[in-house]
Amino acid sequence: MSASRQPTFRAEHIGSFLRPDRLMAAVRQARDGKLTPEALHAIQEECIRELVATESRNPQGLSAGMRSACVRSIRCSALSSSSFS
Repeated sequence: MSASRQPTFRAEHIGSFLRPDRLMAAVRQARDGKLTPEALHAIQEECIRELVATESRNPQGLSAGMRSACVRSIRCSALSSSSFS
């Protein structure tokens, strides 16, 4: 007989996903003028794809709403912490 792997508690993700170190390094480089906004955008897209792939391996999957939220979370955080003016 196999034991159930369901947790005995319920948890929900609330808030932002953690930003990968390489994304935060890219934001700093963009802020310092060492990386173009286009290059930063490409790194953001890669990080989003990696996060969605990771979350999609979750047995419960990643809903369209969560996918959209993670895209907004990563883009908004990176863009709000950098200045391109």
